[in-house]
Amino acid sequence: MVPFPGTTFSGVISGTGGLNVIGSGANFGYFYLNGNNSYTGTTTVSGATLGGTGSIAGPVTVDSSSAMSVLAPGLPMSPFVGILNTGAVSFVGGATFSASMRGPNPGSGYTQLNVTGSVNLTNANLVTQLASSPAPVLGQVYTIINATGPVSGTFVSYPEGTLINFGFATLSISYQGGGGTQVTLTVVAVAASSFSVSGFPSPVTAEPLAASHQAQDSSGNVVTGYTGTVHFTSSDAQAVLPANYTFTAADAGQHTFNATLETAGSQSLTATDTGPYTITGSQTGITVNAAAANSLVVSGFPSTTTAGVAGSFTVTAKDPYSNIATVTPAQSTSPAATFRPSCRPTTPSRAGTPATITLARL
Repeated sequence: MVPFPGTTFSGVISGTGGLNVIGSGANFGYFYLNGNNSYTGTTTVSGATLGGTGSIAGPVTVDSSSAMSVLAPGLPMSPFVGILNTGAVSFVGGATFSASMRGPNPGSGYTQLNVTGSVNLTNANLVTQLASSPAPVLGQVYTIINATGPVSGTFVSYPEGTLINFGFATLSISYQGGGGTQVTLTVVAVAASSFSVSGFPSPVTAEPLAASHQAQDSSGNVVTGYTGTVHFTSSDAQAVLPANYTFTAADAGQHTFNATLETAGSQSLTATDTGPYTITGSQTGITVNAAAANSLVVSGFPSTTTAGVAGSFTVTAKDPYSNIATVTPAQSTSPAATFRPSCRPTTPSRAGTPATITLARL
């Protein structure tokens, strides 16, 4: 009788006898065998959970006829993975097999039942756990059962090719691996983990232009099935950005949007998924130059002055977005005013640098 919460045995059991692992339910009795056991009799699990990373030379029967029973290869503590080696395995009365996947390699990354002999899955149930980090990779294969003999039957509700959706990844189950001696779970789709925002010209003058937006997985592949909703932001507080957009199947994970950046300087565009997953991406370092000047701002001349007293004021050329625009020297048409030679700009100003002309009455 397995005591609650469970027992881990790392020694070696030998002989011709069998082993009965009995509990009052799979959640109330855990027994982990971590040694290389050589006994040849049958191991029967009834109302308990059998796990571990050791070896069992004889056959194993997991029987839920009287109480829920589970076969769960792996460790009793995080990361809960490992390889359990056994003789032929059969599941009776709707018993359960539990598989945990946290990485790409059997033993260190996911649980595996390594069977010398056959496996009978008739009326067996399957429970799976898939970690989102590290992110599963498209095409990754988890061989959760690896036998030398045939695998007969299928898990309840999981016939050949059934898709198991974890939200961030979708796996397909197969009983055909190894010529019918393996049960595999293959990653056939992954959710987007990042956005690629690109194509917005740099440098650019403030005007509507297009940027490309892709939903990508952790390997940089375009996630063609992405149908989430994205929201756009920018470091430019004046930017004219697209409204929230929900991707369609026709987009195949990529869409082009128009945006206008209006503030001169180095700016960025960012796209963020509005759903429960933190998916974001940015195009940074976009150099925005001022547009052509369309106004002159006069400032700096004293509001109170005496006739005949010289004073200074500043004329600033600005574009439609209040950026300081590039100007070239010009002659005053006022017969009473002239440019001070020392204040004439010798080169066009750059965006973000004040382009000013100082006049003084002589």
